Amino acid sequence: MLRTALTESIAKETKARIEAARARDAVADALRSRGQLAARVVNAVDQAGARAGLTHIANDPLVRKWARREDEDDTSFYRSSSR
Repeated sequence: MLRTALTESIAKETKARIEAARARDAVADALRSRGQLAARVVNAVDQAGARAGLTHIANDPLVRKWARREDEDDTSFYRSSSR
């Protein structure tokens, strides 16, 4: 009985670790995607100019920050160690 409970507990812990790693990877992918999109918007406006709406977005300080950080890997904290 105790052995069965321990086995079940280990299986649940393993499943939870795998799910946590997947969640961290998903967050890292989302952050990377956000940075890439921000960089594309900023570059488009900086190089060729754009419509007022896109210029407004590109000049947002937070978008600029994401675009700068896109070159850095600011997602390493979220990446699981399995990659």
